[in-house]
Amino acid sequence: MPDKTASARKDRPPTLVLIDGHALAYRAYFALSNTAMRTRAGEPTHAVYGFALMLLNVWEEMAPEYMAVAFDVGPTFRHAQYADYKATREKMPEDMNTQVNRVEQLVRAFNIPVFTAANYEADDVLGTLAKQAAARGVDTIIVTGDRDAFQLVGPHVKVLLSGKTFSERVLYDAHEVEARYGLPPDRLIELKGLMGDTSDNIPGVRGIGEKIGRQLIAKYGTLEEIYSHLDELPPSQRARLESDRDMAFLSRALGRIKTDVPCIQLDLDACRTRDFDRAEVVRLFQELEFRSLLNRIPGQTPAASAPPGSLQLGMFDAAARSSAAPTAGGAPQAGDYQVISSLQALGTL
Repeated sequence: MPDKTASARKDRPPTLVLIDGHALAYRAYFALSNTAMRTRAGEPTHAVYGFALMLLNVWEEMAPEYMAVAFDVGPTFRHAQYADYKATREKMPEDMNTQVNRVEQLVRAFNIPVFTAANYEADDVLGTLAKQAAARGVDTIIVTGDRDAFQLVGPHVKVLLSGKTFSERVLYDAHEVEARYGLPPDRLIELKGLMGDTSDNIPGVRGIGEKIGRQLIAKYGTLEEIYSHLDELPPSQRARLESDRDMAFLSRALGRIKTDVPCIQLDLDACRTRDFDRAEVVRLFQELEFRSLLNRIPGQTPAASAPPGSLQLGMFDAAARSSAAPTAGGAPQAGDYQVISSLQALGTL
């Protein structure tokens, strides 16, 4: 079974935690969408709260020496290669856009470096940083909700994959990836060439699903080898592969995460998990009315994090108010509410 925790260990290489900012913000948005959390001023905050909860939990649980976050910044080279790439995805919800900005503000308040690269996705940035870290003897844990990152798993790279809720997260190394897919991590991109990816609108080969794709990759290893042995395949498979040959190779190219993004350079000293302005984090948490998280700010006592008389609202204080009236100023409905300040509690929603 995959490890479901990643407690800090002694006698281990230094660890870099890399967070896929947009993927985790979206996961938080939908995990807490039923709460309709808002501040007294009416600002939606449920995605920000979920992201903050995840960030603090990873920080406490893994005790990494280094941490960084990557965000997407618009269309990429993949859109130029294939106009329909991600064309089926819904537009970002209106109340998510402002929360992504708040998530970035939160990350910067903790003095965690933010990496972006024009024309590339956050996955490419994470892959590049992980490769550079491995070359320097630093282990990397990529925190994401996207299984595409499994192709990056190796001796120095693991993936912490969030489930429907963060409490369902699972840590994958190469052994766990192979146990799940029957293929080593570096072969998953070959599989994507065959089966495509509906979430990213990557076409693959029509009529070749995961089961047949895994069998073909397990036997032949790569697309090139499969196409070199078409005469060994059943007529129906051979016909499908011949018909969609170009799409197979295009799909592999679209799905492959880059590990050599120009202008992305890992600065480990800047990524150290220290030296943030605690007062700034407290101020931001108070502005967002995250009372239940104040005592979880790393490196400070409850007394230091919760000045007397400050406005600090728990998650369900805000949720109750916004459930009764989606705009500021509404009175909350009567009911029993609880403060959610851990991923275990969040998993019960």
